[in-house]
Amino acid sequence: VVNDTIAPDVELDFINPLTCNMPSTTIVSTSPDSLIGYQWFGPQGFTFDGSIPAVSVPGEYILLATGSNNCRSVDTIDVQGDLSLPIVQGAGGEITCLQTRVRLDVTTDIPNPIYDWSGPDGFSSDVKMPLALVPGEYIVSVRGDNGCVNMDIVQLVANNVGPGLELDETSFLLCDSSGVNIEVLSDVPNTEFAWFGPDMFFSDEQRPFIDQTGTFLIIATGENGCISQDSTIVAVDTRNPIFDINSEIIDCGNPESELRALMVDDDLTTEWSFQGLVISDEPSVSVRDSGLYSLVVVGTNLCVDTLDVRVVADLDVPVPIIVEPDNLQCTVSSIRLDGSSSIGTNSLIYEWSTQEGVILSGESNQISTIEGEGIYKLVTRDAVNKCVDSTTVEVTRISQQFSDFTFDVIDPSCAGFTNGSITLIDYIDGTGPYAVSIDGGPFARKTEIPFLSPGSYNVVVRDTFGCLIEQDIIIGNTDPITLDLGEDQRIQLGESVVLDIESSLSEDEVLTFQWSVVDYLLCTDCFMQEITPQASVLYRLIVTDENGCTAEDDILISVSAGSGVDLPNVFMPSSGNGNSIYYIPQTRGIESINFMSIYDRWGDRMFHAENFLPGDPSIGWDGTFQGQLVRPAVFALIGEVVLTSGETVLIEQSVTLIR
Repeated sequence: VVNDTIAPDVELDFINPLTCNMPSTTIVSTSPDSLIGYQWFGPQGFTFDGSIPAVSVPGEYILLATGSNNCRSVDTIDVQGDLSLPIVQGAGGEITCLQTRVRLDVTTDIPNPIYDWSGPDGFSSDVKMPLALVPGEYIVSVRGDNGCVNMDIVQLVANNVGPGLELDETSFLLCDSSGVNIEVLSDVPNTEFAWFGPDMFFSDEQRPFIDQTGTFLIIATGENGCISQDSTIVAVDTRNPIFDINSEIIDCGNPESELRALMVDDDLTTEWSFQGLVISDEPSVSVRDSGLYSLVVVGTNLCVDTLDVRVVADLDVPVPIIVEPDNLQCTVSSIRLDGSSSIGTNSLIYEWSTQEGVILSGESNQISTIEGEGIYKLVTRDAVNKCVDSTTVEVTRISQQFSDFTFDVIDPSCAGFTNGSITLIDYIDGTGPYAVSIDGGPFARKTEIPFLSPGSYNVVVRDTFGCLIEQDIIIGNTDPITLDLGEDQRIQLGESVVLDIESSLSEDEVLTFQWSVVDYLLCTDCFMQEITPQASVLYRLIVTDENGCTAEDDILISVSAGSGVDLPNVFMPSSGNGNSIYYIPQTRGIESINFMSIYDRWGDRMFHAENFLPGDPSIGWDGTFQGQLVRPAVFALIGEVVLTSGETVLIEQSVTLIR
């Protein structure tokens, strides 16, 4: 058995050092032993599992090599390189009117540098200090022996503009044509000036003294050798000073008016005069007399102007007026005092006061509310001129003046109606507005009390002072109308019956007769007649008198057809006399009913019942269909009746529904 535990022998080398010209290299491993595995480790987390790695970062690389006997060895190599950038510092310059070309420059820390310049208008150069003519941005690149390049940016600044001048387009001599110093301003220091004007005028001062009119040229030269020029027209300044006057009104609150000259701070002198006399040389002066005042102002250009102002006096005194007030009476202990009729030139300020009474509200209003007897004083003050005057009024209490009221009564037009009314007609010695109360209810302003039923009503009327007058007023009863058509009757076909109507009204007092049906009637507006109905009929009569009062009654006349079965042919679902359900009331001679059906004129069956006994109103038609009320109409009845004799009779007849 052979023991093979020797690690492989490995030597490492790299092809070339790293530079900006050759940014990568390969590491070569050689070994006399057979290698079966490679594991590389290096800077910045580098790993590789092949035999020949390519690297681009200088530094120490480690190889973990595995031999054929699975033994491992560790070898390292330091890959050399030069990737440093050169230090580059460029220098620009300034182009002026004195220096139109500038030589650029650059410094670096490497030997044997290679230069590359670029700039405006396609500028390029490979020398260290090229000559530049165009202002702008220039870029210089420097390359070292290792191929690494660095750059810098320099500025070639343009300073070839003449100084900026500020000069009035027009300059003015004083109003008396005397000379002035005219100044030009420059935006750069150390500017040289040259003035040229009429009559060979010349000056090199910035503020020359000029005492003649015409056009003057200024030529200015800056430190950069650049020139600017401007001109001004010199003329006589005949402009008057601009100013205004502020004055005050003389009134009761301001016995003096202050006259103030406005916008005269830049003028030379001011002078006030009144009625030909100078009263002040100050910008402001206080005066007590109304009238016309004059202000003379001399401007800085020695021009003079005058402005007049009229001082107005407002001394009108207001006239206070108190409308004659009501006296206190009954429950009224407070009233309103009205001073709105007071006269004044302007808006007024009101002040109420008293010694004996009380002012509840409105002490400073046109109208105040006071309480109690006494003398009340109103002071009116003009809100503008502050002039004041006053007046007084005496308020006293008197006894109740309201003594009675008259009225008219209308009784209800019909029994049971509530259309009676009480109308108030006149009020004796009272003062409106008036309010009325019924049976202790709330007071309301009205003259008519409608919708009253018969009875006694306690009516209380109150006037504006709370004075009360009370009366009991009776609304009378109206007797009801009576109407009687008599008892229901049963007759045989062909027999006659007498309709004898009894009523509290006479035929002449009835305004209208309203019959539910008029079949077989000989007269529709008389109280007595004999009729011969050919079928059973239900009459309902409503009578109305001239007041609109009504009374009603109904009567059922049953007519037997002679077959032994007598069925009604009319019914009224809303009747209160037992005729609200259509059924077979006859029991005499009838054993049972096999069926009974009722149809409308379109053939729809409204009601149907089978195998029931006669005389039972619970088995009948109530005038509805599918839960809905059926309109009044004539319907067809078909039925089959078993008589006590054993005979079966088929019945066919009409049934009238009325409402």
